[in-house]
Amino acid sequence: MANFSLEEWADSWIRTAGLNELELKWETGRSNAVTRFIMHQSAALPDYPELRSHKINAHFINKNANVFRKTPILIKAQEQTAYYEFSRVKGAVCIIPNGDDHGYCKINLDPRSIEWLKDNLNRLPAELTRMIVWRSLWDSVRDAKLSAVEFI
Repeated sequence: MANFSLEEWADSWIRTAGLNELELKWETGRSNAVTRFIMHQSAALPDYPELRSHKINAHFINKNANVFRKTPILIKAQEQTAYYEFSRVKGAVCIIPNGDDHGYCKINLDPRSIEWLKDNLNRLPAELTRMIVWRSLWDSVRDAKLSAVEFI
């Protein structure tokens, strides 16, 4: 953030309308280590296409429903930001972007995490994280990305 400009930040966040959607695409390899971690960003509404920089925490959840790693990630003001520092992270069954709700953004959970959360959402220990997941799932139903039957 050495090149941080308050004027640029104000232009992007204060003087420009719109909300960004973030969706993580991630994969694991044979050793269950993360092999791919790419954050996709888009405008929530086509009339407000501004893509912004975000700093959020990604929560890595293990099979016991515990957050075993909470990592800040900086998302660039572009359509995709790839991360390579997670190649040694093993044991994630679900990743929740913006798990602390520090970013002003809409989160679309990935299919793998949604599948795991269907049976395990109630096991997440943090109430705020559960609320963020419920909000993301509801947004997905409203946006016709998830069926109401799956939501229930």
